[in-house]
Amino acid sequence: KKIREHLQLVCHQFLSLFRITSRYNAQTLGVDVVGKRGSRNICISDDGSPNGRLLLIKDKQLCWIHELRHYRKLTPIVRRHQQELSDILCRFWEWYREAKAYGKNPTAEDRTILEEKFAALVHSPVSYQELKERLKMTAKKKERLLLFLEYPGIPIENNQAERDLRFAVVLRKLTGGTRSLWGNKSLERHLSV
Repeated sequence: KKIREHLQLVCHQFLSLFRITSRYNAQTLGVDVVGKRGSRNICISDDGSPNGRLLLIKDKQLCWIHELRHYRKLTPIVRRHQQELSDILCRFWEWYREAKAYGKNPTAEDRTILEEKFAALVHSPVSYQELKERLKMTAKKKERLLLFLEYPGIPIENNQAERDLRFAVVLRKLTGGTRSLWGNKSLERHLSV
């Protein structure tokens, strides 16, 4: 019998904590993985459903890399639409580089500039309907995408978690996963150490 298990990861610069859970939802992530004390912290994640409104964490920074992937999935056929998408992506990546630099040397002036450029980007006039809808969705996530402006020390993407998770995923593929609850506990401890 195949058991569905999900590898959860909570990390920061100095520590990675791995948990294997049977469910992948906000309650499991919030209670079993993060815990009550973790709910006062800042979470940086993708926009997956377990990381949404039901996850009881005070502040949630959305990963900019994951957000920009939505734009890469668009496949316009008309040349004008292709150019519009290309222009928006170039502007987003330029904005992303400026946002990364802001975290290293934050100033009130730079914060205002980033907020204005973000507003100009998501309200760009485009004729490609799917791109227009995608920009509206990004605009709705403004508070969670721009949380790093409030807390300049936090990263604007969850690349560290992705890198930390890579070894565990490769190990699971090679071994076929664990066979018992004790195996899960052992793997969690070894990966966390």
